[in-house]
Amino acid sequence: MGGSTVVDASTVVDDVFLPRSTQWDQGTVWWDISQGGGGQYLDIDLGGTFNIESLIVQADDNDSYDLLYWDLGGSVWQLAWSVPVVGGWGEQTRPNPLDDTQRHLLSTPIVTDALRFQANSGDGYYSVSEIQAYGTAVPEPTSLVLLAAGLLGIGAVRRRRRA
Repeated sequence: MGGSTVVDASTVVDDVFLPRSTQWDQGTVWWDISQGGGGQYLDIDLGGTFNIESLIVQADDNDSYDLLYWDLGGSVWQLAWSVPVVGGWGEQTRPNPLDDTQRHLLSTPIVTDALRFQANSGDGYYSVSEIQAYGTAVPEPTSLVLLAAGLLGIGAVRRRRRA
């Protein structure tokens, strides 16, 4: 596409929404289905395990997308949210194009370490400018062991002082 500006995929999680109605190929991560034949997606490594409760996406207005999560127990991608088509033009925030703070609440929180964003349907020209996931970090097993050892140590010191 002439005149388009593609950005690094890391901008998709930089916590910055583009101005509403930004053209789909200006400052976004975008793809043309004719270039890859379909099945194109963007994987996001969360850098740890998280309990995710809600999501916000800013993407091209006339396309629908699937936001998937890596099911740690089943080792398979599962659907977290079918991101719908919205009105307007260009980049639009979902679930509410008029409010960049409104989140899509998941019916059940998910525990994952990766997300996948892929086109579901539309005109063959797809783009995303921001994906935000909200939740809490899940402590690693090693951290839990260290916490437990610390608590046991504190308990032992208290017992010695009382004795």
